Amino acid sequence: MEINPVFAKATKERCPEVNVIQDSAENTLKYLKQAGYDSCDVIISGLPWTRFEDELQDKLLNATYECLREKGKFLTFAYFFSPWVPSGKKFLHYKLPQKFNNKYSRSPIILKNFPPCHVYICEK
Repeated sequence: MEINPVFAKATKERCPEVNVIQDSAENTLKYLKQAGYDSCDVIISGLPWTRFEDELQDKLLNATYECLREKGKFLTFAYFFSPWVPSGKKFLHYKLPQKFNNKYSRSPIILKNFPPCHVYICEK
């Protein structure tokens, strides 16, 4: 799923064997059902959660949760400084734990990434 048409086109060109859908991640369940699935095992997200307003964070997080099967995993990353940004603090310390019933963990800081980040692993 990629909402940006330029990125979707570039991904299709670089990875022609991959099914790239140009649409919002909040519509993922629609495409899963079109492909004959009711849920998925894992969702890996590179969305810039801290850049989103509260309402969009909620929509995308709810859509993500809805797509996962029981015990399904959701992985996303956040830059090291994200918890100090108000929207990042709220997302990482309140929204993720609440949505995933505190079934989540955070990786140690990944210094090889620039900027450094953490990976968050959540389980439905």
